[in-house]
Amino acid sequence: MPVCVRQDDSGAVVVTNLTAIPVKSPEEIFDILGRSFRRRATSETLMNQFSSRSHSIFTVNVRAHDREPGRREEQQPAHARVTCYLLLRTCAGGR
Repeated sequence: MPVCVRQDDSGAVVVTNLTAIPVKSPEEIFDILGRSFRRRATSETLMNQFSSRSHSIFTVNVRAHDREPGRREEQQPAHARVTCYLLLRTCAGGR
């Protein structure tokens, strides 16, 4: 399936046709990165013996909550929730 990276009307980055994997630790993130690295395709070029032939997109969404006791997540005040996004991408043959 083709992957499409775009911004929605609110300015958020949207990437289609990806797999979302929830993680709870940095170790889980590095495990996923290692698996994806092993799956990438490489091929020799005149400039690079192991040139990547794969594109990769790695997005980290971090949600932080300052919870008030006795309230469910959706009942927490908006100022107590922070969401951050980090989008990393590489292109095949990129330097």
